Amino acid sequence: MAEPHKPITGGCLCECVRYTIHFPPDAKSPQVSTCQCTQCRKNTGSLIIHFITVPSSCITWARPKPGPQHEAGSSVPTTTFQEYMSSPGCFRGFCEMCGTTLTWRSKRTGDKVDIMLGTVDEECLTKELCLPVDGQHWCKNFIKGVTDIIPEGDRWFEDSGEDGVKLN
Repeated sequence: MAEPHKPITGGCLCECVRYTIHFPPDAKSPQVSTCQCTQCRKNTGSLIIHFITVPSSCITWARPKPGPQHEAGSSVPTTTFQEYMSSPGCFRGFCEMCGTTLTWRSKRTGDKVDIMLGTVDEECLTKELCLPVDGQHWCKNFIKGVTDIIPEGDRWFEDSGEDGVKLN
């Protein structure tokens, strides 16, 4: 029997949004993927994003008490996590205080949530958690010699549609 996956913690830059991902004892490791679609690039300001996909039921959202990073006397809302619809049926989650992109989810994938790996606390980052062994999405947007050099995982060249995805 495989060892249970340790909890993963993370949050936004200003620490107004924090999360812990707990895994049931029989759970597999989270799915690890990358995306190079134009929306992800523009939303994160990065050429390629890494994310893990987990059931929403595994995520506990929390927010710490305001600390020195917040202006003295400022009123910090109960939560600064917000979502917007970035395309039909797809939602991106972010901190409205600092702007950190935290999540992506789709109505198509049910209770699955993509958590941006850049928001995971450094002590939780491991090689196994960072290699996109479960797939690289939107590879038709590769930048030759720059973003096409990760060898792990299936390469999905187009988004899924009625006919499924095209793998090369």
